[in-house]
Amino acid sequence: MAMALGYWYGLPKGEASGGSVKGTAPGEFGHIFNGANLKGWSAEIPGVWAVQSGRLVGRTIGGFRGAPYLAHEKELGDFELKVRVKINGSGNSGIFFRAPAGPTIAEPEKAYEVQIIGRERLVQVNDRYPTGSLWGRMPSLDLVADDEWCDLHIVVVKNRIRVSINGQEEVDFTDPNPDYPRRGYIKLQTMQDTEVQFMDFQLKP
Repeated sequence: MAMALGYWYGLPKGEASGGSVKGTAPGEFGHIFNGANLKGWSAEIPGVWAVQSGRLVGRTIGGFRGAPYLAHEKELGDFELKVRVKINGSGNSGIFFRAPAGPTIAEPEKAYEVQIIGRERLVQVNDRYPTGSLWGRMPSLDLVADDEWCDLHIVVVKNRIRVSINGQEEVDFTDPNPDYPRRGYIKLQTMQDTEVQFMDFQLKP
C-alpha cells in the first residue's frame, strides 16, 4: 500500500542507465538478489532488511512506524520481473517500480506499485487492492493466503503493465496519463507489523 511519507538515507548506488543486469546477456533474465547479502541494494534504515536462509526479509514487527524502502541500484525503463513472495497476515508491503530516487517515491503519480498485503491487514484498512494489484490503479482478485509463497510476474512496456499471480494474469493496465513515469528504480516497501519475504528475483531489462 502506498504511503506519502518514508525515510531515505541517500540515492541508489551503481548504474544510472539502462542495459543488461550485470553478468547477463541482453534479453535474458538475471538474478538481482544473490541470496547471501544485500549487494546491489540500498537500505534506508539499518536492521529492517536482512538476508536469512537465502531469502530477502523485511521485518517491522513490534511497534515500528514508517515505511522503510530497499532500493535496487539499477535505473530501469521497460523490464520484466519474476519473484517469489510471502507475507504475514498483518503485513503491508509492495514492489515499487519506475520510482524516483528520494523520499517522494510513494506519490502514486510518480511511481507504480504492485501490492503485497496480508488478508488481515487488507480487511483492517478496508483496502480494495489485494496482493498482485496495481495499487491505486487496478485491483486483482484476492488469490494469495497469508504466510503462503506466491509467484509474481510483472511485465512493463511503455505505459502498459501486466501482473500475473502463480501464472494467472490478473492485471493488464494501460496508463492513460501522458506524463506516466518512464524510468526509475525498483524499491521494496515494508510497513508496520510486517514480515515479508522475497526470493528468486529474476529481472530482464
